[in-house]
Amino acid sequence: MSCISKNSFRSLIKETIPSPESDSAAEETIVKLRKEVSRAPLEEKSVSKGKSAEVVPKTDKEEEYLLPGIPPAVEPREKTPASPPQRQQVKAGAHDDNEEFAYYLNFLERYPNLQGIQKLNTAERYILRVVDKNGLSVPFADVRIPVDENRTWEAKTYANGETLLFPGIAFPDRKINLEQLPVQVEYQGEIHKLPFTKNKDGIVELSLPSTRQIQPSPAIDIVFLLDTTGSMGDEIDNLKDVIFAIHSRIIRLPGQPVVRFGMVLYRDRGDEYVTQSYPLTSDVDEFQKSLNGVSARGGGDTPEDLQAGLFLAVEQMSWKKDSIKLIFLLADAPPHTDYTDEKDYITTMKKAQREGIKICTIGASGLETVGEYVFRQLSIYTYGQFIFLTYGETGESDGKGEPGKVSHHTGSNYQVKNLDDLVVDIVRRDLSYISEPGTISPVVSKPVEEKDHLEIRIDNLLQQVHMQMQEVSKELLIGIIATFDYNKNELKDLAEYLGDLASEILLKEKWMKLVERKKLEEVLKEHKMELTGLIDSKSTSRPG
Repeated sequence: MSCISKNSFRSLIKETIPSPESDSAAEETIVKLRKEVSRAPLEEKSVSKGKSAEVVPKTDKEEEYLLPGIPPAVEPREKTPASPPQRQQVKAGAHDDNEEFAYYLNFLERYPNLQGIQKLNTAERYILRVVDKNGLSVPFADVRIPVDENRTWEAKTYANGETLLFPGIAFPDRKINLEQLPVQVEYQGEIHKLPFTKNKDGIVELSLPSTRQIQPSPAIDIVFLLDTTGSMGDEIDNLKDVIFAIHSRIIRLPGQPVVRFGMVLYRDRGDEYVTQSYPLTSDVDEFQKSLNGVSARGGGDTPEDLQAGLFLAVEQMSWKKDSIKLIFLLADAPPHTDYTDEKDYITTMKKAQREGIKICTIGASGLETVGEYVFRQLSIYTYGQFIFLTYGETGESDGKGEPGKVSHHTGSNYQVKNLDDLVVDIVRRDLSYISEPGTISPVVSKPVEEKDHLEIRIDNLLQQVHMQMQEVSKELLIGIIATFDYNKNELKDLAEYLGDLASEILLKEKWMKLVERKKLEEVLKEHKMELTGLIDSKSTSRPG
């Protein structure tokens, strides 16, 4: 096996293609080289049950491409014309508003008067969770709630066996007593009528008497919905660079998933085109050719006709039944909500939920707060994530007046990763839900290596607790840190570390006085008292 440096890659492509060849032949050669790069041998960790299926490309500190059959770069190459500078990896942060729902509601309160959007009532939310007789999640089940003779709310469970019900969106014109309505769950040709019984966390568990069916070689359909106006050139070019790597990493996950890529392009009225589509295909070579032919032109103003593109992606792509369905929207502008002769984005968003299509929105450079607002609406309703490209900044950004910045009001509670890593992470997470338990599990890193990320997550959790407790009392609060007991050996270190880290962070807070449970129990024991009975359950708050 020979190696070639990234800086010589483009020069090699030029030397490999004879000059008289046509553009199409040159394109085919480039595709073959890209394919060989992405399919180079990979170093794989264990994929046995309970262990990680993480796949790491075999690279060294100089980041070399492995190209079979091509001799290594030699010294004389340095005398050839310099290759164009290589594009840097796109970095991004991700935020899951359904996991951090209180923070999302706070974002809505901060921006009550934005123009060009549809306001939605998301204050009330229920998680409908379908499980089989063994308590395992049931994906791709049809869930319906008949309200009256003319109206039925319906959705399809996602890979995790859950879907979301926002009564204020589903039934905006009337107050519904959901606990008086039966829930219909259709799975494997059988319809089950179950009660709408919610717990204190707003979770409605719907238990089926049957066993879920796990599909061999699970299907994954991914559609890239791309704004191709002039300002999106860099982002599209970077997607071209990593699409083979994304595909290669996904198909190497356990279970031999069958992946199809599709693409919808959109611009605006008056441009060369409003929408173009490329059907879902399992031929990654063909998809790469189509993607390579995409260019960014037109635009020059905002908004764009996102509504037309979203409709095409949701309604007119040949999504495979009982597959993981993902749309990755990559754009830097909000939709034209003044186009009244087409389906609005809210209507299409509801259709996506009914079909079990998850929309993950990616905000690109220049996205302002209006765009962020719409993108987060699309993602939270369809159980997706809001992803935003980062350019070295920390904390929040308005995007407006800041070249290279993306509006994101998510606090500092995000971890920056390569964009392609985030895409693979989302696919991997969904795939783990429809695989046999223990087949795909996250890597349990040494906790200290994840300190920055853990601090962010704990700090965000404390913000939510603080917001909730302020509704109860404005006085100084007393926090009791319980010991972290976990009987699984592989998580023991993490449990102990989390306890220490939580205590360390809480000690810095001014709104809470920290008391360690162990010490409190010792003091009470000395005074022949017990902790049980001293705490009023009505005035306490549990994080999570």
